[in-house]
Amino acid sequence: MPHRLKSKIYRTVVRPVALYRLECWPAAAEHEQALHVMEMRILRWSVSLTRWDHVMNTDVRKIMGIVPVTDKMQEARLRWYGHVIRSADDSVAKTAMPVLKESGHVGDQRNAGWIKSQDMKRATTALEDALDCSNVNMVQSGTYQNDDINPFYQYTVVPFCCLNGNRLISISISINKYIQITPTSHNIMSTERKDQHLLSSVNCWYLVLNQTRRESRDYATLNDIYINNVIVRLAQISEDVIRLFKKIPQHTFRDLVESMPQQSKEIGIQMHEELVKVTNELYTVMKTYHMYHTESISAESKLKDAEKQEEKQYSKSGDLNVNLLRHEERAQRRSSVRKIEKMKEKRQAKYSENKLKCTKARNDYLLNLAATNAVVAKYYIHDVSDMIDCCDLGYHASLARMFRTYLSAEYNLETSRHEGLDLIESAVDNLDSRSDKHKIMDMYNQVFCPPMRFEYLPHMGDEVCQVSAQQPVQTELLMRYHQLQSRLATLKIENEEVRKTLDATMQTLQDMLTVEDFDVSDAFQHSRSTESIKSVASEGYMSKLNIAKRRSNQQETELFYFTKFKEYLNGSNLIIKLQSKHDLLKQTLGEGERAECGTTRPPTLPPKPQKLRKPRPRSVYNHKLFNGNMETFIKDSGQPIPLVVESCIRYINLYGLQQQGIFRVPGSQVEVNDIKNSFERGEDPLIDDQSDHDINSVAGVLKLYFRGLENPLFPKERFLDFISTIKLESSAERVHHLQQIIVTLPRTIIIVMRYLFAFLNQTQ
Repeated sequence: MPHRLKSKIYRTVVRPVALYRLECWPAAAEHEQALHVMEMRILRWSVSLTRWDHVMNTDVRKIMGIVPVTDKMQEARLRWYGHVIRSADDSVAKTAMPVLKESGHVGDQRNAGWIKSQDMKRATTALEDALDCSNVNMVQSGTYQNDDINPFYQYTVVPFCCLNGNRLISISISINKYIQITPTSHNIMSTERKDQHLLSSVNCWYLVLNQTRRESRDYATLNDIYINNVIVRLAQISEDVIRLFKKIPQHTFRDLVESMPQQSKEIGIQMHEELVKVTNELYTVMKTYHMYHTESISAESKLKDAEKQEEKQYSKSGDLNVNLLRHEERAQRRSSVRKIEKMKEKRQAKYSENKLKCTKARNDYLLNLAATNAVVAKYYIHDVSDMIDCCDLGYHASLARMFRTYLSAEYNLETSRHEGLDLIESAVDNLDSRSDKHKIMDMYNQVFCPPMRFEYLPHMGDEVCQVSAQQPVQTELLMRYHQLQSRLATLKIENEEVRKTLDATMQTLQDMLTVEDFDVSDAFQHSRSTESIKSVASEGYMSKLNIAKRRSNQQETELFYFTKFKEYLNGSNLIIKLQSKHDLLKQTLGEGERAECGTTRPPTLPPKPQKLRKPRPRSVYNHKLFNGNMETFIKDSGQPIPLVVESCIRYINLYGLQQQGIFRVPGSQVEVNDIKNSFERGEDPLIDDQSDHDINSVAGVLKLYFRGLENPLFPKERFLDFISTIKLESSAERVHHLQQIIVTLPRTIIIVMRYLFAFLNQTQ
């Protein structure tokens, strides 16, 4: 039975049974060790190997194409943890989480894995708290105000709108009744907040309440003004609050998220998922680095053992007189020496390979660490504040317009009330959404304060804590630096255009919501009758036709604003991640150049990189990329390796080495065509280090390129020569024959062959 079929049986039958319901296990280190031993026994039995054959576990897994069972166990448990976090608050799994108690190791000796899990837990909790408190402005200005203001309208505004001057005594009784009902609740609230500054909108309501306590009379004119003007404005504000926020009965994370507008809800959840995704990527890269570093240490230890054996063998050979040994013993001793030298060479090669993998994995870990810290800092410093501004959307401006209408009517009643009304006007002038936002964030500073940065966790005494720019990774880092710089330049231009559109849209909304239509002094002209007053108050800006038109325009503008705001956030997040990697590579490459020159001066910046792959139209090339002649294209473009080959192999190395069947499983034909068209235009769609593309589609593009060449990579006229090599019995003769054939090929083709086969050898 072939190994491929045995591997499939193990992956589909044996491993699912061994890991059944593992997310519910209280798994410990001994459980992982037991699973590891079980897996290696089965795999070694499948390939007919035992421990006496001295074959490493990693080599056995490569033969079978199996990922370690402990990694699968970790993935399943993290997947289940994410499912529990996203589940409803009343679900069984979610309700059981608060009961679980955290515990450390004996003596508080916490390992790196425990620290990482605690970091992820704190990050997730902080994200939920921040999104929970991002609606505090709505809670203070909406729900809390509705609870206190509803009695106000019940006992004051509604009677003013419905009764005439003959019932002023009843209105006074209603005001006194409201005053007797509300002091207790407001005194309690004032006691709780006496050391805090009220929000500007809440302060306005308190001043209006104090002013209303002094009211005892009304005029017939107020009837028409309140009904046709103030009440309409209040209805609009209430409709805006309900549409944008809704009423929140309980201050829970789930209720707050459900009460947000659909657009802001999607943005908040997307930002939350993006941060969780970034931290999970950081954890995966850290695990990969730890694994390669462990392999490097193991290979180094084995190499030292081989060197000791070689020294021991040489010392024995020097102690014995060669003339005293028999011929058979001398031959046996020479054979033993050759075996030890061969073993040493093999382990030396293995150590070099593992050391290179460890260096690359450490670099990726440090880059992802910098990107994660940058994204988290941006979320807490900028995104949360921007989302609060987004959810406000003119509430304070609309409230100011309504109060100014109220003030315009009240100032024409009696001059005796001017002292109280002056206080209200001052409070309305101080309505400031930015100030209210800062007050809210100061009140909940523990939630909105950025968390601690993710620190680099060295593994098993590794003292290297920065990105290494020595050979052989320096060339790759330099290429990556150029690609990041080119990508950042494009993204910044695009994001700047989105920001300008966003500012213009916000200005349009502000113009809609700040129309100066609150002056109703014309309604108090003594020469006008009640009917003329009613016509003046009812016509014009507050007419039903104008209201419907303005409401429609406002809602369309709001929808467009949310769409652009979402696009701006996504673009800025991508820029901050790429910029952090770019800056770290810039610093690293500068230090690498200084080390090569042997100077001790302060770090200098690397020379301004040239844009290797500036997007350009396809017409720049005189020859086709796909379905063309590769040798001619290379000479025309000046690229030693075609961009499509280099970019696809780099992308697969980053995201596809752990996936099975990347060249066997076909990808999406639509995505393959999109990637192909981008390469045809001279662009590189795989440059941004984002795993948005399906790995099978990227592999499909690579296959499509080599399949469509006019002259295949192995020329047709040399095909029979390659086939004839198989007939040779000696491996040395076959190698010599292949060398003679390949030497006849053009040098450009040989370079592409070496690049391609180095990649294919790594994916075995």
